[in-house]
Amino acid sequence: MKHLELSVVIPAFNESQRLGKTLEQTVAYLKQQPYSSEIWVVNDGSTDATSDLVKTFIAKDVQNEVRVHLISLKRNGGKGAAVRTGVLAAQGDVVLFMDADNSTPVSEYEHLVPFLHQGLEVVIGSRALREVEVKQPLYRQWMGKIFNVMVRKITVPNIQDTQCGFKAFQRETILKIFPYQTIQQFGFDVELLFIARKRKYRIQEVPVIYRNAMGSKVHPIRDAARMFLNLFEIRFKDFFGKYQLKEIPPGVITHNE
Repeated sequence: MKHLELSVVIPAFNESQRLGKTLEQTVAYLKQQPYSSEIWVVNDGSTDATSDLVKTFIAKDVQNEVRVHLISLKRNGGKGAAVRTGVLAAQGDVVLFMDADNSTPVSEYEHLVPFLHQGLEVVIGSRALREVEVKQPLYRQWMGKIFNVMVRKITVPNIQDTQCGFKAFQRETILKIFPYQTIQQFGFDVELLFIARKRKYRIQEVPVIYRNAMGSKVHPIRDAARMFLNLFEIRFKDFFGKYQLKEIPPGVITHNE
């Protein structure tokens, strides 16, 4: 098998309108880079043409310089579940996950690379450390600010933006973090960072471009309430030892391609 330096994971739920352009731009960028790479699209039980779009894209990319894989989940499990599935399937030395709407383009990875080369285990994009180019609606900005305050007080202190969907993990951290992830919806980012801190991994926040895209899947009331409760859920599970390192059971790394 060809050695891979970077794997890019893109979770996608009903993204037939936006994913095509994201794939084109991501593959075009990666083909220009000196390192080898691959892309894993995880179709999270979409009911639109997301799966067909990806299959068509794969069939057209005859040069195959950057291989695109498709995992299709039978039912919608949530963004956290899709990211976990893709990351555990990926083979790169570094695994980066990004959003299907391309709100932070893969080219921003170059800002994460220096810290990864320094040996930092987890390097995450941050909207809080840079002026946002296209901002979210005001209510979502305030929701994010309030949520981040609670995150710092309850679970992960000293991180300004836990929710930016642009995060990179060194290969050796994957099996010590992602099999322990239990939150399947939008609160999964906080859980991943909490587990990383518990493992004594170093986390570096890096300012990245962020352009808000229309069509967010986050429900302003239902998901906000669920994410808030997730903070206490994480603390509860930690108290009862759910995140303690243990032997990974067989079959954790499985997927349907």
